[in-house]
Amino acid sequence: MVDKTIRLGDISYSPDADKMLNRADVKGALSRHQQGEWGEIGVFQRLENERNIRSGKGWIQSDFRDRNGTYFLFTTKNCTTVTLER
Repeated sequence: MVDKTIRLGDISYSPDADKMLNRADVKGALSRHQQGEWGEIGVFQRLENERNIRSGKGWIQSDFRDRNGTYFLFTTKNCTTVTLER
C-alpha cells in the first residue's frame, strides 16, 4: 500500500479562487488532498497520483466542489508546491 501523505510546500491560489470559493471548504479539501483523498478524480488520475507519489516526480491532482457546487482543484508538483485553481 502506498503512503499517500504529501508535503504541501508553498501554497498559492488563482485570483478568482480566493474570491469565489468558500474558505472553510477549501481548507478541508486541502487537508484531504494532503492525506491522499483526492475527491472527484477518475481512476486514471488516481493511479497516476499514486505512481507520482512513489516516484517523487510528476503532479498530484485533486478535484473538489465547495458547498455552492463550485468546482476547484489542487495540483502538487513533485510533492513540494500546491496551486489552487478554479
